Amino acid sequence: SPSILPNWDLVTRGALVECLMKNKIVSPMSVVRWALAENGDDSAAKIQAHWWKYASLAFLHALRQACSSFEASKTDLGGGIGMIIDDSQNADEDPAETAVLRLDEALKSTVPILRYVTERVCQILAASSSEKKIPLEGADVVEGMKRLLRAILFHFYSIILGGTIGGSVLTASNIQKGFTSMDADGEKLAALCLDAVGTCKGEQGKKLLRSLSLTVEKIML
Repeated sequence: SPSILPNWDLVTRGALVECLMKNKIVSPMSVVRWALAENGDDSAAKIQAHWWKYASLAFLHALRQACSSFEASKTDLGGGIGMIIDDSQNADEDPAETAVLRLDEALKSTVPILRYVTERVCQILAASSSEKKIPLEGADVVEGMKRLLRAILFHFYSIILGGTIGGSVLTASNIQKGFTSMDADGEKLAALCLDAVGTCKGEQGKKLLRSLSLTVEKIML
């Protein structure tokens, strides 16, 4: 378990997390649940330091895995025999259609992680009962959420639009429309934050949730 390593050893912990995912010992979703301390207790006391970096690693792994699986499905005749399909068939494929299908697979694998993290962060903030002082754990998850969203967009743009996957066929607009189609655009994620305001126990938590909703909507336009 990464928990056996000291919190300050971020590089080693990150490498261990990546190794566990690569060898399919843990799933990307398991990593984000661990990072955000979902153990049936709403307390944020055990949230991992730099939790958003682990969540970013998990998201990136899921994204790469989805794209790799899509490519493998195009070159395998089925049954796991690994035979390459005749290139003459591939030549007839529409690059735009293939890129869109690849994007769809990427979204199916990663959007559940994005929505889970958003819901979990809102849950943590809603559990805060502080009336006057901003809770440290609340400020931490809000700042981490901002950084994670930017990292998620970077991962998508660099991999899906980076030239090797999708190339110049797709644009940032295609990615944003993809998020919208799966109820994971800025407006829908911001709505999750606002919904949590009604269940929040403290005034400071409510302020953080409202602030986060504005930030999420702005970043994930």
